[in-house]
Amino acid sequence: MIPVRINPWFWLIIIFIAWNDNATLIRNFNVMFCLFLSVLVHELGHAVAARYFGATDVKIVLYGMGGVTISRTKLKRNQFIIQLLSGPGAGFIMCLLACLILKFSSIGDVSSFFAMTLTYLVNINLLWSLLNLVPVYPLDGGQIMEELISIKKPWESRILTFKISMLVTGIIVFFLIIIGLISNFFSSRINIWFTVIIFLSLGMINFQLMRQTLLGNDDGGDIQPQNPWEKESDWWNK
Repeated sequence: MIPVRINPWFWLIIIFIAWNDNATLIRNFNVMFCLFLSVLVHELGHAVAARYFGATDVKIVLYGMGGVTISRTKLKRNQFIIQLLSGPGAGFIMCLLACLILKFSSIGDVSSFFAMTLTYLVNINLLWSLLNLVPVYPLDGGQIMEELISIKKPWESRILTFKISMLVTGIIVFFLIIIGLISNFFSSRINIWFTVIIFLSLGMINFQLMRQTLLGNDDGGDIQPQNPWEKESDWWNK
């Protein structure tokens, strides 16, 4: 059994993302459930991989727009990379299963509600898994990038990770804004502005982390922990 704790902010973000005033109440709660399930499956992918490699005291915390898997064991680099890939991997598997059920079963003929649920699971897991593979810290792709950089440049890996993350977020935001402006020009309904806000936030996070690292850790060492589960080992029991 892997313990799961859910921060109240997680539910607030889920409601903010899923809620549509023009949709039915059932639809809104359906999207909220699919978002919750998809994030949980993603983190379970991380947690199961950590357990497989011998990590102890593995726990999951859902917070903000995602979650984190924590343990008391520091894995080897190759094991840690596999653990990071296991989150998106679990999402891709769930996406594939939902897609297969939707295609080869008669659920769509029997119930439009279940067909809609499966469609949400396909779309959410595909997008969430791809998003997490983008080389931007602290997404899974960004952490994998840091591990790979540290093989050749261990003392510069953290700073380089932050710089590359800011560059990637800048490029993504630029193209998203162009797409948004073009869609508005042609009166299309492509809402990409929430995604723009997400990547702008990630860019700011990386800028702050780089600044903190340069000011407080000239040797490129670890930054000070910011989350309660990183500061106190017994936080879980409080």
